[in-house]
Amino acid sequence: MSTVQEIERAIMKLAKSDFESLAAWFDQQRETDFDRQLAADAKSGRLDALYQRTQAKSTGQKDIPLDEFLRHRRVP
Repeated sequence: MSTVQEIERAIMKLAKSDFESLAAWFDQQRETDFDRQLAADAKSGRLDALYQRTQAKSTGQKDIPLDEFLRHRRVP
């Protein structure tokens, strides 16, 4: 299997239990990749500005609704 289309066709032929096992494996891979990226971003300082904004409440600044915060965040 060398193309995405071939892999998709093979997946469609899987038994339900095998498909569910594969889906769980994909979920675990995504979580692992996300955790690695988050750790790398934290180590590099990319999350420092976001962290500082989360500290607004403890410095007496007004609360910001999460959706507004996410819309206006500035990540280098």
